[in-house]
Amino acid sequence: MSNILVPTWIYKDCNAENYMSRKYKFHNKSGVYFISFATVYWIDVFIRQEYFSVLEHSIAYCRKEKGMEVFAYCFMPSHVHLIFRSSIMTLRFIKGL
Repeated sequence: MSNILVPTWIYKDCNAENYMSRKYKFHNKSGVYFISFATVYWIDVFIRQEYFSVLEHSIAYCRKEKGMEVFAYCFMPSHVHLIFRSSIMTLRFIKGL
């Protein structure tokens, strides 16, 4: 796993206004990517087992049915980090998690 790719929006602009751009760009569909996403207002949603289970089952479904390879993950109370690869890398795929 020597070539971890980071979407271009992460380093584009580091000031608070532009940090989380909506212009996701995955240039290498066979690359390994790091993504991070948070709940609205950083609310601790995933401390409740029912919501954590939805996240857990969604990742498991993508691994089994969509061919997603997960190399590392971290589920936090209000956000998620993933290092993964998927041949069907699209914004729709990511938002479908």
